[in-house]
Amino acid sequence: MRTRLHWRVSLFRKHRSLAIETLTQNLSSEGFYCRSEMAFTPGERLMCTLAVPIQNRRGKEEERRLECEVRVIRVDSSGEAYGIAFQIENYRVMVPAASGER
Repeated sequence: MRTRLHWRVSLFRKHRSLAIETLTQNLSSEGFYCRSEMAFTPGERLMCTLAVPIQNRRGKEEERRLECEVRVIRVDSSGEAYGIAFQIENYRVMVPAASGER
């Protein structure tokens, strides 16, 4: 089941240091769909980070990052942007650096 969520995502192609920044349109435990001005190829593998909003113990909103290995499974071309469906093949939760708060 897909859920309509708009989380920030940074996509990284191999051998390129610049991130392609976009927002998810929807996501599930298996993957996500987003729009991009950049074209991708079905089967292409990328790394990405998803910014997952959470509330800390004090009720303040923070972000946790999920680093994922993804594969392009579908590309829709419509107008100015491409719709891209990604399958998450592997992931890990990025541990935030200690902030010094106690």
